[in-house]
Amino acid sequence: MVQKSRPIEFNKSQCALSLKLNATCRLEDCSQWFLRVKHFDTLTASSNEPYCQALSTYLHCLNDTTLACRGNLQFYTNLFAMRKQFREFNCAFYKPRLAANRCNFLPKSPLSRMRMCSLFGDPHLQRFDGTMQSCTEEGARPLVDNRHFLIQVTNANIRNEPHTTAVSKVTVLIRSHNCTRSLHYEASSDEETLPISFIDGVTHYNVDDRRTTVEIRANGDYVEIAMHHIHSSVHIRRRGPILVARKTNLPQIFVLLSTRFVPTNTLFIQLAKIISQFQRSSPSSESLCTTGCRNRSIIAIDRALAASNQFAKCYSRKLHVPIKLAIDRCRSVQVTDQYFDACVFDLMLTELTCILDPGDEYLVSMALDAQSDARSLMPDEAKLPVHINGEKSDEANADKQRQQEEQCKQQVFRYSTDQLK
Repeated sequence: MVQKSRPIEFNKSQCALSLKLNATCRLEDCSQWFLRVKHFDTLTASSNEPYCQALSTYLHCLNDTTLACRGNLQFYTNLFAMRKQFREFNCAFYKPRLAANRCNFLPKSPLSRMRMCSLFGDPHLQRFDGTMQSCTEEGARPLVDNRHFLIQVTNANIRNEPHTTAVSKVTVLIRSHNCTRSLHYEASSDEETLPISFIDGVTHYNVDDRRTTVEIRANGDYVEIAMHHIHSSVHIRRRGPILVARKTNLPQIFVLLSTRFVPTNTLFIQLAKIISQFQRSSPSSESLCTTGCRNRSIIAIDRALAASNQFAKCYSRKLHVPIKLAIDRCRSVQVTDQYFDACVFDLMLTELTCILDPGDEYLVSMALDAQSDARSLMPDEAKLPVHINGEKSDEANADKQRQQEEQCKQQVFRYSTDQLK
């Protein structure tokens, strides 16, 4: 027996499916939309209401662009294939329901693993694929951007030194959807505290059956925006104020996203099985969490730690703390692996009056918070390695030491032209 669920229908203005007849064939736009919905909502191509509703919307989109696609063999191939599925799955049986019944929480699926992305410190980025990068980009850029929400971060120069940036503003936009209306949250480093509500004063959103789809949880300098309907949450921490010894008194912001709503290349593999060939990226393909920092802004931390003086000279930065003191401080809080490297890097290049100044705690805590959250928010993954005092296994540590010694002997940085821009 087929179990009914809410139909998947989207406002045409949101889905870009209100397509006027013109000289441009919109086959790819229609197909990209269908592909994203099928993947993000983990739809199965069978006789079920969610898939049939998505298929119906896709067919309407194709019908709207029929004249513009006249003579396009691929268009007719897709159209006939989708009409055949519509008949075989008896999709005419499923009729639209009332708007009050349209909210379905995203089901957990073996195909949708929990993923994490974070941005912290000077700044350091951990992408969805686990890659850690450090970059010096200034200005605003999306951390992640999909049809459910947008997270945009703004990096600013905080010490009037070259290539020295940190997160100064975070904007979270939850897009209008069957399960929620549009909600807007902003946090800025020039505010005294993190806001504990969306900009209109709302702290949560419920659907008609009293289920909470979105809510804000606040605790001091920590805010979580939980999107229960898509198993995603945004975690924002405020660390500071920055030490008096600095040229500014702005705190830093750390933002972390955990989500099951991550587009991957499997999206396009699934599409190929249905309608053949579309290679264009999804809207989120240029976000920091997906593609990372721009090449010209990436800093090679391993080289910076191996030959700190050469790094400082190359990037016109000051070494405010000897690397030995920075290493000891980060080891004292047992932060490890790439988070340990980030901790040392930030302390080494931070203007402190003294390494024992309690004001530098926020720098250490940012790396520690990032690693702690990574361990607690990734239940689908194997536990991250825990190596006390920033050290890995003896063999791995020896290899790293040999690499660092070789790099120090060379005393040369070979940065690409893009990296020096």
